[in-house]
Amino acid sequence: MIAFLIDIYALLVWLVFFKFRWFKFDLKAKIGSAAIGALMCIGILIAVNFLHPQSMDARVFEYVVPMATHVPQAGPVTEVPVLPNVPVKKGDVLFRIDPQPYEFQVAQLEAALAAAEQNVPQLQAAYDAAAASVERLEKQQEFAESEFERFKKLHSEKVATQEQLEQATRNLEIAQASLREAQAQATKAKLAADAKTADGVNVDVAQLKAQLANARYNLDQTTVRAPVDGTVINLELQPGLVVRPGEPVLTLVENPHGIVVLTLPQEYLSLIEPGNHVEVALDMYPGKMLRGKVDAIVWATGQGQLTAAGTVPTATEKQPAGRFGVKVLIDEADQKLYRLPAGAHGAAAIYTDHGKAFRIVRKVIVRWYTWLNYISLGM
Repeated sequence: MIAFLIDIYALLVWLVFFKFRWFKFDLKAKIGSAAIGALMCIGILIAVNFLHPQSMDARVFEYVVPMATHVPQAGPVTEVPVLPNVPVKKGDVLFRIDPQPYEFQVAQLEAALAAAEQNVPQLQAAYDAAAASVERLEKQQEFAESEFERFKKLHSEKVATQEQLEQATRNLEIAQASLREAQAQATKAKLAADAKTADGVNVDVAQLKAQLANARYNLDQTTVRAPVDGTVINLELQPGLVVRPGEPVLTLVENPHGIVVLTLPQEYLSLIEPGNHVEVALDMYPGKMLRGKVDAIVWATGQGQLTAAGTVPTATEKQPAGRFGVKVLIDEADQKLYRLPAGAHGAAAIYTDHGKAFRIVRKVIVRWYTWLNYISLGM
């Protein structure tokens, strides 16, 4: 930038003193021209850097989705229909693993669920039978009690023998024990019939439905699909390879969102605001300028992070000042014209709403950068 400003000023000096000869280029003029040139270059340099900062560290970023299977156990890959560097749509199959173990589990749980659903009316029937048994035994107990009272009275009148009274007593005790057992069975049957969830579903049926839903989910996870539109890169997955749960086996790069992140020293951030116009000169497109707008400033760096620890911080020498990130969104028109591969590098200039007269200097400088990329390609 300094060289560019010196060249412009040297051209002005040549026009004034040599081309048009408006003034004599004596020692006084030489000293004055040098002093004015130095002050002018420094002033313009400071103004342009603060009003319209430029970063030589602009880079294209894209969302990358590591793809993995989420089945509960490792399994062999049976199919990989996707091709590397070929765009895929959301929902397209990326790869499949052997589904048979999960199909067997689904079939087993479906059979168990059907049996449990058939068992529900049987539970109600068992309770009804137990309730009827209780009713019958209650009547038997009433009869045994009446027989006991009758023989007790007859025994007191010396009409019934002691053996008859004892037999009536035993019959009453047996009837009472049978009734208690039947009541316990009825209570157990009622609890089994009334064991339901808040939705009124039998607990065994509800549990099997949950297990079946989980088994079907695991079966569905044997087919891994693209969660977004994108492109699979560096595809090395092949049928027959055994993949483990949660282990990424291929990478899906989401379709470009036009995100460029550039970094700037902290002193140049005070005038930048979301919505400021940005020009990006990617090295892969020499002579071309991509336009965009500031989306956000990342107001944090790793140097300012506090981490909970059991030690007292130690004062050290001052570390180099951190650079803050500025997120830029490229205009949709330029996104359609230019491919924006993740990691593409270049320079970027931000034009704030202050000192608009200095924009021309920054525009020329950033274009000078992109024109010089032709030389880099030639080398």
